[in-house]
Amino acid sequence: MAARRSNRGIGFDRDVKAFAPLFRLLQLQGIIAIREMLGALNIRDEFGPYGRGWNYGVLHRMLRRGAELGLCEGPRTRAAAALSRRL
Repeated sequence: MAARRSNRGIGFDRDVKAFAPLFRLLQLQGIIAIREMLGALNIRDEFGPYGRGWNYGVLHRMLRRGAELGLCEGPRTRAAAALSRRL
C-alpha cells in the first residue's frame, strides 16, 4: 500500500492518476524504456503535469509513484534494462 501523502504530494498523486492510462497504453504497446516513452510522449504533443514537454526526471518520478499506487508498471531497473539489451 502506498504511503499517505502530505498536502504537497496530493496534487502530484492526482497528476499521476490522470496520466496512468496513457502510461499503461504505452507499456502495452511495448514502449517500456523511459527514453522511448519520452520520445513517444513528445511526438504526440502530450504535455507533462506542468504544461511543458516531458523530461526524464518527471517521467521517472511519475512512473515510480504510479507503481507505488498500483496504477502502472514502474520504471525498469538497471538490471532489467541490461537483461533486455540487444547484443
